[in-house]
Amino acid sequence: MSRDRLQPIVMALGVLLLLWGVVEIFRGEFDEAAGDFQIPRVTEQDADSVVFERVADTVVLVKQENDWTVNGHAAAPNGVSDFFEQFENAPPGQLVAQSFDTHGRLAIDDSTARAFRIFGNGETLAYMLVGKRARSSQESYFRQPGDASVYSVRTRIAMYVDRNVHDWRDRSIARIDTSVVSSAEIQVGSQSYVLRREDDGWQLGSEAADSAQVVTFLREYATITAMDFHGPDSDSVDFDQPDRHALLRNAAGNILVELAFDSTTSGYWVRKTGDSIIYRLSNFTVNRMTPSDSTLRGN
Repeated sequence: MSRDRLQPIVMALGVLLLLWGVVEIFRGEFDEAAGDFQIPRVTEQDADSVVFERVADTVVLVKQENDWTVNGHAAAPNGVSDFFEQFENAPPGQLVAQSFDTHGRLAIDDSTARAFRIFGNGETLAYMLVGKRARSSQESYFRQPGDASVYSVRTRIAMYVDRNVHDWRDRSIARIDTSVVSSAEIQVGSQSYVLRREDDGWQLGSEAADSAQVVTFLREYATITAMDFHGPDSDSVDFDQPDRHALLRNAAGNILVELAFDSTTSGYWVRKTGDSIIYRLSNFTVNRMTPSDSTLRGN
């Protein structure tokens, strides 16, 4: 074989050897090798507490009989149930890294990873570290503490790990059966009126009310859900002389719900009588809950 023909072959072999070396160097970092990983199958019935540890804060869910609390507040039951459903539906994960050197890039090293621990009956049922999102919004990196191996799992668990205390809290202010409402006393600023259910329909003072508008008004009270909660950095609140007030009763005169509203630049702070929690509602919602009397007047 001539020298001119041999030189390209030697160069090609050199390139192949170089590529093989690069692959070997990075094999320990991102390895598509076999080896499936399964997130522990933990049910809500098995668990009695969950701890989410993040750089900024710690969120603790605790089961109290059949209900859950989050950092001492009532937790939204659907949120907790949805979280545990993710463990039942989580598919096997794929091994993507086997070196501690990769953890920083994946935001899953000990200093940056979020962690969750699930406890039940005095035992740790699950303890995982969670890194950044992988190839999609519903795919994240997971690893077990002390283990260099990192797995990509298509699950929404990371979304729940990212929730803060307010995200977990129960935002339900009240739920009432509007069919039993007999009267509504509404105060808006210095004006007030009383709406009463009579045998022949609703009355606004001595006038007939617009039945369709009354139905729309009462629908706002069927399920009242807060946007947020009052926190230490929120505006000051004064319910001694509320900007608005609503009181709904049944036919026996019993209070179904009573709310005081204090306006802010971004909505209203709301407190339900008998409840120390202060919620926030939008201007739009409060305007529909406490409409002007002209809105409810019949034609």
